[in-house]
Amino acid sequence: MAETNINISIQFLKDRVDATLAVQKEIQGTWVWPARTVADWEADSLALDRSQPDTIAAQAVSAVTVADIARGALDARMGTLHTLTVQAVGVMRVRAQRDASLQPVVNELSARGDSRKTIEEEATALLSAWKESSAPIFSRLRR
Repeated sequence: MAETNINISIQFLKDRVDATLAVQKEIQGTWVWPARTVADWEADSLALDRSQPDTIAAQAVSAVTVADIARGALDARMGTLHTLTVQAVGVMRVRAQRDASLQPVVNELSARGDSRKTIEEEATALLSAWKESSAPIFSRLRR
């Protein structure tokens, strides 16, 4: 989605630069804008050409693509973290039904997060609760 937005923005800028360049070329015989020459506008137009390697436009599109891929990987990991949190909270709730001393800790847990921040907060709370209450119990059971 972000790549589409960057492509639209770059294309809009390129269209404006190309239009200005066309006017500059048309009137260069009678008037020259001292702040920007035709060569300056041509350089800007080239820099905004996404099809040319190593242009700023191609680099921007590439950076957005890399960020989108990383965001997808992060979302997949967060999905896995959420699934594991749901499972572990379920296990802890069953354990708390059998051992009332665990209920105060387990009652504070949730696994309903639907945002990255909430999922991470819930997993962190789970990890703390697990270390505090359930891990010693499971350690005793394995002996």
